[in-house]
Amino acid sequence: MKVLYIFLFCSMVIFAQNWQPVYELYHPTWYDHFYTSNPAEIPIAVQMGYTNNGIVYYWSSENFAGSASVFRLWHDFDHFYTTSVLERDNAVNNGYTYEGVIGFLQAQAGNDLAPWYRYYKTVQDDHAYPATAGKIAWLEAQGYASEGVHGYVSLDGSGGGGGGGTNQPPNAAWNPVPPTEFNFEEITIHWVGEDDSTPVEQLWYHVQLEGPGGFDFWTMSNSLTCWPAVGQ
Repeated sequence: MKVLYIFLFCSMVIFAQNWQPVYELYHPTWYDHFYTSNPAEIPIAVQMGYTNNGIVYYWSSENFAGSASVFRLWHDFDHFYTTSVLERDNAVNNGYTYEGVIGFLQAQAGNDLAPWYRYYKTVQDDHAYPATAGKIAWLEAQGYASEGVHGYVSLDGSGGGGGGGTNQPPNAAWNPVPPTEFNFEEITIHWVGEDDSTPVEQLWYHVQLEGPGGFDFWTMSNSLTCWPAVGQ
């Protein structure tokens, strides 16, 4: 019995990281730190008395492999952000209004990303979320206490690694589709790619085939048709 072995290896990612600027706003009367990557929310918050502190870091607007959702909640002049489903549900049970997922962090350390801390000041019932040493020092001097690291963010929008661009692997997303035809004469493999900044028609794919006569190559096509000999 002769068996045909062909393997297509692709990195499995849900979507590419799409790092977006996160703005920090602060209300001096309500003692509330507010974070958003939605530009439309900024002028509304400023009209309500918030001061725009500018871009403080970047998180992704797209879900991706290894990401953690950022949940936003609101209650009694306090915005509360968490990546924990349990904390989110407990907050809702304690009167907080759930405002949905507003971004995605990397859940584990890596790629030169910065820790995303949560700080809390009991007297003012205010949560703050710094990611730089200077901001952390300032908050601690104001009496805020750390509640630990709850994810990892980019400080420059590059997604870590110092490359400055989100258009390079491993940020490319791959969605392999099972072969449409698999027999001893012809194998056709299709895949779909997505990238955070490159149009799909300009993407390059790195295809690796392993086995007798195996090879790898780069292509802008999203399909591969093979006519292997039986048993090879």
